[in-house]
Amino acid sequence: MFRAGFIIATFCAFLTSVSAQIMNKQSAELLPDAASSLVHWEAFPQASSAPATDSNKESKSQNKRMFGMIPNSRTADIGDYTGPLTVSQKFKLTTDYFSPFTLVYVGMSAGFDQAFDFKSGYGQGAEGYAKRFGADFTSGFTHAFFVNGVFPAVLHQDPRYFRQGQGSAGSRVSYALSRAVVTRQDSGQRAFNYSALLGSTVSSGLAHFYYPESDRSASGFAIRIGYQMLSEAGFNVMREYYPDLARKIFKKKKK
Repeated sequence: MFRAGFIIATFCAFLTSVSAQIMNKQSAELLPDAASSLVHWEAFPQASSAPATDSNKESKSQNKRMFGMIPNSRTADIGDYTGPLTVSQKFKLTTDYFSPFTLVYVGMSAGFDQAFDFKSGYGQGAEGYAKRFGADFTSGFTHAFFVNGVFPAVLHQDPRYFRQGQGSAGSRVSYALSRAVVTRQDSGQRAFNYSALLGSTVSSGLAHFYYPESDRSASGFAIRIGYQMLSEAGFNVMREYYPDLARKIFKKKKK
């Protein structure tokens, strides 16, 4: 177990080093002088220039938690961009993980795993459920920690999701899904989302230390990475459309 974890950790460290060199090289090529380091929006969909209204402000307040329970501080509208996040702000996004929704979500995930005997090495009964719950909770936390905090800080990438907020349904869905692999540097330039990929890789690798032996295979490792990337893409679609849905819900309540 230790040997597998050491190999994975070494591999991830190598990827991080290579990625950092690539991004530094790209930054040097794309940003030849200080003036070029200003945020450029031409690579991203433009937000509406309509002035903010009281209803818009109310909507933003409501959107801090999707459906009143899912933390949503990683989401912003493109037109609301005020500059890159500091390192401490990036790590602060990780604290969203510690919410009642996480406990409910992980509890359901552990129950599903137990019902279908996934992670069978943990056994059944209360003890098996507790082990599955702990493993799923830890996996989710390490994913959030590395994807939202560590790698965005090291690679100077922005971990937030910037809503397109307008356009056809197809363009908005494709945009939301693409943000799982496309992000922006702190400079504003579009970039491959190394933070998400490397964060998912490290998180999946660390699972080898506490997952049952039968789940420590190379295929299990790859499946966990794919699942985390797909989950992020799915949540991006929810982040993209939730404000529209919330406006309709609260408008009906007011009527």
